[in-house]
Amino acid sequence: MSRHTPGPWKLEERSTDGRSWGYVYPVNAETLPGGSRPPAVARLCHTAKQKISEVEANGRLIAASPRLLEVLKTIANGLTDGDSYMERLLHAEQLARDAVFLVERGAE
Repeated sequence: MSRHTPGPWKLEERSTDGRSWGYVYPVNAETLPGGSRPPAVARLCHTAKQKISEVEANGRLIAASPRLLEVLKTIANGLTDGDSYMERLLHAEQLARDAVFLVERGAE
């Protein structure tokens, strides 16, 4: 199985062709020779039937994907070792709340 592009990712709102609303790029990607951008992880498009706010929400969800995977792995691993069960559960709850905030509000 192939691995995904390493995160974190960021959502950039811009339209260059009249159809694309924005792109999701790796945050730490190096600029390519000649000053061009690295390939996007995702390109967000919209249609006349779709609200821009929905496209933006989809973009935030896509951009947050590496962090969401990290949170799920931490929760899955963290519930089996370490402090008391209640402390681990509270930590998992906070990680989940932080991940939801990231998706709903976007990266700061």
